[in-house]
Amino acid sequence: MISGSYREGFRLKKGSDMDFMLWHNDQRIIWDLSQCQYYTTHRQTLLLCDCSDSPPGYTLLQLLTLGINKYVQLACFLMKDKIYVSSSITRLFKYSEALSNTTIVNGPCVRYCFGDFIEYDYAHCFACDFWPPSASSWIDRCHSWPQPHIVNDIVKNGCHFVAIGHKVGNYEDSEWRISFSQAEHRLVYSMNHSQFLTYGLLKLLLKEVINMGLSEEDKLLSSYHIKTAVFWVIQQNTLQQWCPQNLLECFWICFKLILKWVYEGVCPNFFIPQNNMFLSKVHGEAQYSLFNKLYGMYKKGLASFLHEHSIMKNHTNNPNNHNLSTLSDDYSPDSEIDFDKQVFCRHSMPTLPILDLNHCMMDFIDKDSYMKAVGGQSLSTKMRKALAQDIQLDNKIYYISELIPEQQSALQNNKAHLYISPFVMLHMLEILCYRHVDTMRAIPALYELQTLVHYDQGLLTDLKDRDISWQILGSVNR
Repeated sequence: MISGSYREGFRLKKGSDMDFMLWHNDQRIIWDLSQCQYYTTHRQTLLLCDCSDSPPGYTLLQLLTLGINKYVQLACFLMKDKIYVSSSITRLFKYSEALSNTTIVNGPCVRYCFGDFIEYDYAHCFACDFWPPSASSWIDRCHSWPQPHIVNDIVKNGCHFVAIGHKVGNYEDSEWRISFSQAEHRLVYSMNHSQFLTYGLLKLLLKEVINMGLSEEDKLLSSYHIKTAVFWVIQQNTLQQWCPQNLLECFWICFKLILKWVYEGVCPNFFIPQNNMFLSKVHGEAQYSLFNKLYGMYKKGLASFLHEHSIMKNHTNNPNNHNLSTLSDDYSPDSEIDFDKQVFCRHSMPTLPILDLNHCMMDFIDKDSYMKAVGGQSLSTKMRKALAQDIQLDNKIYYISELIPEQQSALQNNKAHLYISPFVMLHMLEILCYRHVDTMRAIPALYELQTLVHYDQGLLTDLKDRDISWQILGSVNR
């Protein structure tokens, strides 16, 4: 699974790392023994969480079924008459073969460096299909954000465990950290335009001001702390409206929350608040120094702070930085549309934005209609309401009787799949359904399909789909 800021959509020079999380599908984590029933125990390696002596957000992993993976076997150790899997030994075996002069160990990851700009982090981990009990309070907090269907998706997809222990825990070399990377990406994609820009501006602040000139060991704040602050501010409804006009206020509120955390020495994990992510690093003299630095920025005020550090000057007019031009006074809906173009293209799939079936393709979109329909909404909402792609049918599976001849013909021509424009498919299904329940409503649907097939010039249907579109029109006419 790709993770990190690159997957989130950032393309910052010297700072958009690409992370990879790797795991074996025949290895699974469970939270209690009753969950064994969902797995084939003689084929899969099962590990049981033992959080009894670990700090919040961390756990020991007890081996229940051995499996055949040699790295799991080599990393086992005996404690209190139970067999556990060591995180440190796992890192040693997993990364020893990869280490070279172009790689470094970075926490639970091994980092590959190519030149000065490209960095890839690889983390071997375990997957868990169940939501952590220690994170159940997060579900109860989700009243206004994220939306219920997003919460359900996140919980349904469980979590992961990466090979790193808590530095002040009793079993640092043996513990595993609970990773919510998959859930966090889902949350970032549910941000609206202004929330995402606020997050991006804070990342620039961290990279170009707070951590500028510091070694990796001296950096107390990370982009993960920044992201956590944005999550908390959004969920706690600190701001009534996230919009471009309030962008600097959004930025300032998040900055003040980070300042408060540094002062208190407490950064609560978004999913498990009992997990203080400052505990092992932001304390003592280092905490005092960081607070003085941030408080100095705070005392100067937002306007002078931004002017002095030139974040606005360097990035508001740069179209490659996710349209941070919306920070300026001449904000227009064009910036949000341009941003959406980048996002939709980034997902590398043949997508067609739809607005009441009247507009498609970002290059030809009616901007007023687009903004009216989905302007200011989250990316996930936009993708549900405004995106479609060709329908792909497996020709070995028959879905609709009217399409069987076309699928059989395609198979004879060695074509494994049939691709149909979603617009053509929609009108076809309307016609077929209305024929059985309301024949009068089938007539305008047929007219819409005829108009689309006869007069569209590649705007709503790809030219390569024209043949199947004509065949479908002929089929429903019969």
